[in-house]
Amino acid sequence: NPTLAIRAGANTSVILGYEHFRDDRTADRGITSQNGRPFQTDVSTFFGNAELSPTWVRVDAFTAVVDHDFGNGVTLRNRSRVAEYDKFYQNVFASGPVVPAGTVAIGAYNNATQRTNLFNQTDLAWTVDGGGIRHKLLAGVELGRQETDNLRQTGYNSAGTTALSVLASNPVYTAPVLFRPSATDASNHGVATVASVYLQDQLEFSPHWQAVLGVRYDHFNVDFRNNRTGATL
Repeated sequence: NPTLAIRAGANTSVILGYEHFRDDRTADRGITSQNGRPFQTDVSTFFGNAELSPTWVRVDAFTAVVDHDFGNGVTLRNRSRVAEYDKFYQNVFASGPVVPAGTVAIGAYNNATQRTNLFNQTDLAWTVDGGGIRHKLLAGVELGRQETDNLRQTGYNSAGTTALSVLASNPVYTAPVLFRPSATDASNHGVATVASVYLQDQLEFSPHWQAVLGVRYDHFNVDFRNNRTGATL
């Protein structure tokens, strides 16, 4: 997350930042149950297939903050953030309890999400003294846009069904798993936008007594498309 600070004049500063975040791990849904209690096995036992249960996140984000001091207690700050998120989750796991036959059902699915965010916030602050009370006033505007694509797929066996199972005594699933969308798996595209205005007054009656009063109005809108059916909301 490197950052760069620039002094753009006597009363203006600019801070630019770039963040790259990466996380990789194995999704482990834990030990299943038997007769309403945790199944008796070693705590490190993996039910399902660890190699087919990766989950990862990639984030790339750019931030910018601009501060300007107008003098006489008046300052302006503008913050912007643009970020791209790429998230994937896949799991081959125990989807039920151990049955009397000594087997446990195995479920499998994956879910991929790609998202882009853009947020901008502008704050104007100024200080006013009057009547023995100091007012720290703040007025601001916030704008945002978020676009998301999501796809879920179900895991099938080589026969084309979801009937996967293993012995509870050897709960590692080694047969092939084929991932493809089912009739009900999510496949959608969404765009969310937000626009906000707000006003705040921080009153300082004394060094020990203060009050904060504020109002805020938000307009939030979502456009959603179901890619499976073509329906829009």
